[in-house]
Amino acid sequence: MDIDALKGKTIDDKLHADLVAHVADLAAQRDAARKESIDGRKGKDAKLKEQADRIAAMAERLGIDPDADLASLPDVKGQAEAAKQFEAKLTRAQRELADKSKAYDELSSRYASERRDRAIAEQVGKHPFIDSGDVSALVAARLHQEGDDLLIKADGDKLVPLADGVAWIAKTKPHLVRPAGGGQGSGFGAGGAAGGGAPKTMTRAEFDAASQAQRLDFFKAGGRVADAAA
Repeated sequence: MDIDALKGKTIDDKLHADLVAHVADLAAQRDAARKESIDGRKGKDAKLKEQADRIAAMAERLGIDPDADLASLPDVKGQAEAAKQFEAKLTRAQRELADKSKAYDELSSRYASERRDRAIAEQVGKHPFIDSGDVSALVAARLHQEGDDLLIKADGDKLVPLADGVAWIAKTKPHLVRPAGGGQGSGFGAGGAAGGGAPKTMTRAEFDAASQAQRLDFFKAGGRVADAAA
């Protein structure tokens, strides 16, 4: 409605009705605008609250203060990359440690095996066994290790020190030991002739009873079989 066109006019019933309708329309527009403003503000407040809740939840998960100055906060992306690099280094270190542990175990096993072999050879060498190799194998089959102690089964299942066990074998299994004089071995050892002077002589029976290694050492030492050509 053009309000200026009403200037100087008498308000009759029709004009009055038009004015009432116009005022009512303006009031309706005002109410609609007010409602739209209120609804928009409510919607905006709801979105702001939703964003604030999300920020608070993210801050709690990251362990930071949601009200802290953003410039003072650490670089999360940089921290994630640093954590990834640290994890890779840790994995590599664990792999290297496992490899070194395996190598150490293998070295320790070889050392323990060599130590057992040396100890057995040392104790077996103290007795005049006919074949030290066979006796060493027998001792190894009976050997038990408790910490650094080497024990051997003797007199049934009794465990005794290695030296005592080898002595027990020499005593209870005389067929493994060279006789004190004459007979099998006749004082011959794996190292060659029993004393200086002329080469050692073996009978055919002694030669046949000797091991292959003993025969080889015998000939290397210049020995000869009594009933065979030199």
